[in-house]
Amino acid sequence: MIAQRTKSHHFVYPLFWLLPLISARALAAEWTTPEQIDATSSQFGAPLTAPDTPIRPVNGIVNFWATWCAPCVKELPDLLELERALDEGQTLWLVNVGETAAQITEFADRHPDIQWRPEQVTTGFSFADMRAIGLRGLPTTFLVRDGKLIARVDGVREWADAAEQAWIKEQLAAPQ
Repeated sequence: MIAQRTKSHHFVYPLFWLLPLISARALAAEWTTPEQIDATSSQFGAPLTAPDTPIRPVNGIVNFWATWCAPCVKELPDLLELERALDEGQTLWLVNVGETAAQITEFADRHPDIQWRPEQVTTGFSFADMRAIGLRGLPTTFLVRDGKLIARVDGVREWADAAEQAWIKEQLAAPQ
């Protein structure tokens, strides 16, 4: 079973016109931390709460993705490998944007090489929700420590890279 938000779903037309906007920079994304942003306009350090979703991130990685997003699909196996390297109490949540549980299940059936735990995938997050929290595109990944956003990256990373994994584990374990 895939976790679902209790919210009406709207049909979303494919956004193929966005494909030319994907740049090489998006594919070589860098982490953004609170020190790099004007603190007055930042969401960093704010508790990540959404009353109508079952996800309550405490310590771990929150990845926003979609099955139609080629970079998202490309990084899923590496994200799942990263989760296996995380310390106890740290986990990965996969927040699908704009698709139904049936669409995600069909995707999973077509990609047996991508093995997630059903409870770590959620649906019901819309494009309006995405805009409301300042996401510019997919994939976008948050690092969450003590329920608060501590870093984010827009675009694909090399999640299976040992140095990347070590940096992420260090960030998630650092005292507040």
